[in-house]
Amino acid sequence: MIIPAVGMVVRSLSTGRFLLIEEQASNLLYKKESGSVSFVFGHIDKEESSFDAICREMTEELGGMYGMVPYFFGEILFDYGTGYYGHIFLYEGRVQEEFIACPKDADVKLYGWKTSADILSFLSHIRCEVKPVLRAFLSYREECDCDCT
Repeated sequence: MIIPAVGMVVRSLSTGRFLLIEEQASNLLYKKESGSVSFVFGHIDKEESSFDAICREMTEELGGMYGMVPYFFGEILFDYGTGYYGHIFLYEGRVQEEFIACPKDADVKLYGWKTSADILSFLSHIRCEVKPVLRAFLSYREECDCDCT
């Protein structure tokens, strides 16, 4: 079964670091484990666009948009190995300075800001979609040959 979903890579322009959250609830269908580190991810509701879904997820998981405009940069099909696939529409959110998010959802909390090298070196406690999404983002930045500011 293919589940339409969204993912947001939030990046500080001043430091180049990425905002991560920590999952507080598990969902075995998506291999989401409590305590795992993640970008903002979520499902797309019926009749909802991917843009509307990422704005909703940002409000729920970070407490707001913090002046960000989501920039679409690609999509991936992710195999969870459970019979479920995520068709994930990928967005980037750019902020000038790092901020402290205040999630509205009780199932996430702020983890902090990390570099791409930090994220790629995590061996455990990372949500399974994070590394493929980060690699897609880094590939996108390389392809557009820009500083994405």
